[in-house]
Amino acid sequence: IALPRQMAMFLCRKLTKGSLPEISRSFDKTHATVLHGCKTIMNRMEQDAIVKRQVESIAQSLGRSPDELYLAVD
Repeated sequence: IALPRQMAMFLCRKLTKGSLPEISRSFDKTHATVLHGCKTIMNRMEQDAIVKRQVESIAQSLGRSPDELYLAVD
């Protein structure tokens, strides 16, 4: 359950203009949990090609470029 939720949080953070508080409310979690989930997915994507392909595939299915996943979010 945690990995898909973390992927969803990561995608929300990278592909939307939602703030951490907005994203955290959407998942009924704290902003710290969202940050942790995003960091976890970034690390998993660096270490696990399957997770990287899954996240990139989801981004593409949402009509977004996988390149957007690697842009910094301020």
